[in-house]
Amino acid sequence: MIVSVHLPKTAGTSFNRALIQALGSRLSEDYGDMYRVQKSPKLAFLWSCIKLPLYASKDYQGIECIHGHLMPFKFLLLEKKLDIKYITWFRDPVERIASHYYYWKKGPAKTVEMPELHIRMLEEDWTLEKFVFSNELRNLYSRYLAGFPIEKFSFIGLTENYATDIKLLSESVFGIDLENIRSNITQKRETSNYINDLALRREIEKFHRKDMDLYLKALRIREGIINGV
Repeated sequence: MIVSVHLPKTAGTSFNRALIQALGSRLSEDYGDMYRVQKSPKLAFLWSCIKLPLYASKDYQGIECIHGHLMPFKFLLLEKKLDIKYITWFRDPVERIASHYYYWKKGPAKTVEMPELHIRMLEEDWTLEKFVFSNELRNLYSRYLAGFPIEKFSFIGLTENYATDIKLLSESVFGIDLENIRSNITQKRETSNYINDLALRREIEKFHRKDMDLYLKALRIREGIINGV
């Protein structure tokens, strides 16, 4: 079985659509960790620890892939009875959080279903700077991957290299063609950067140091996977 970790604003929505088209009912979506991770990383990790036995006892017959904003740590005990491959997509953390800001800022109007933080950001009309330096959204990669060794990923794709990497993923992990579907793209910024001010970029990198370190490690692991190391 494949566990696909959708880190926010890393082309996960596009990838989800490709999975739905290719797998149909053999795909299970899990977005249950999204609000917990944003609200309290420590409590989200504690919840994940508590749920370990529950996920290990579930019957996944007929399910080939689980995809969503999920903490992969909660599936570790399941490895005792299933062969699990973990996959994910990464994106430069500075560009990721900037994309997150513009997606929330220019997205749908305020609704009751929105996360509390999203509503507050719209009501208070946050600037890009306030958003990227908010403690509530600091080091989001590290929050989702808490307690999970990044070396366990069988595949790490790059959002910046989506078209090529989805072909590689199709061949190396799924054994079927996954269509290159792009959706949920904020302002069609596929080829240009959101943050061109180098001083601001350095400050954001410093503030999100844990995610920057994780991203650089992911790049090295990805290179090893591609080269068969």
